[in-house]
Amino acid sequence: RGKELEKALPVEMELKNKKIMPNGILMLVLDRSGSMEGEKLAQVKAAAWAAVEVLSPSDYVGIIAFDSLPAWLVKPVLERNQIKRNIDSLASAGGTDIVAALKEAHHALVRLSTTLKHVVLLSDGQSDTSDYQKILAAMAADHITVSSVGIGEPEGQAFMKNIATAGGGRYYFVADPKKLPRVFIKEATMVRRS
Repeated sequence: RGKELEKALPVEMELKNKKIMPNGILMLVLDRSGSMEGEKLAQVKAAAWAAVEVLSPSDYVGIIAFDSLPAWLVKPVLERNQIKRNIDSLASAGGTDIVAALKEAHHALVRLSTTLKHVVLLSDGQSDTSDYQKILAAMAADHITVSSVGIGEPEGQAFMKNIATAGGGRYYFVADPKKLPRVFIKEATMVRRS
């Protein structure tokens, strides 16, 4: 070992350690409709940032805010510099279209070549429910999991639970918005661990 003979051999005398870190993406899909204003929206911002901080540097993060239309707060990136400012700019307005937001997330995630693709959807569930099974089936076919976080009133929570079941993820109902960061950190930790 360490001699001229080692250089001539077709093998190495030492095993080289190679660390392979699989990367993933956490896509946050956040309801910013009029029903989310006030304390709910403030806690959504805190929860989103807490989830971003948990991810490893090799994990991507993307954030879509939606009302009646989806809008990108953060397109899928590794860089974390502007994310906090973008999250803080989140403001409530408009109606709620969960299916349109999930379609936008699916469209972006299909193009990424990450090991794990996970969506966390947060809403009160007050949305049009038509065609949601179709988009979730397409996401499952592309190995994208979807967890849902229901917030606020119990109405609409059956729909949120169905989304998580069809999406292969977990469902959470959070009556107290102050508990949102804990849920988001748990979901982000699962992406990092994978």
